[in-house]
Amino acid sequence: MAKGDGKKGKKVKIPKRIAGVKISKAVRQAGKSALKLAEKPAVSETVAAALLAAAAALRDPPATKRSAAAAADAAEEAGQEAIRLGDSLRRLAIDMARRTLDAWEAADSKAREAEDKEAGNG
Repeated sequence: MAKGDGKKGKKVKIPKRIAGVKISKAVRQAGKSALKLAEKPAVSETVAAALLAAAAALRDPPATKRSAAAAADAAEEAGQEAIRLGDSLRRLAIDMARRTLDAWEAADSKAREAEDKEAGNG
């Protein structure tokens, strides 16, 4: 049985020299990490989408600018909506806290009244 049989793939090593130029160990290690990331489908799809977007931007800059402006407007609107939602949730939390404190105070005063009546009858 040959060495490496049964393994998923060959181990890729970045050479110490490429075209006569010495590659530092730090760069080789970074390349190794990049190769590991490149094996993941999500990363390769993201890189492919970025390359397509870059090609589209080079091919038709005005359309890209319009798309970017539309995306910026949508992001701004989403941000404003998030702010409004956050304010509503904050107001709701404050109102709930006030009502809870009022209910505790009412329960506490009822308990005191009951104790006073019991002490007066006893």
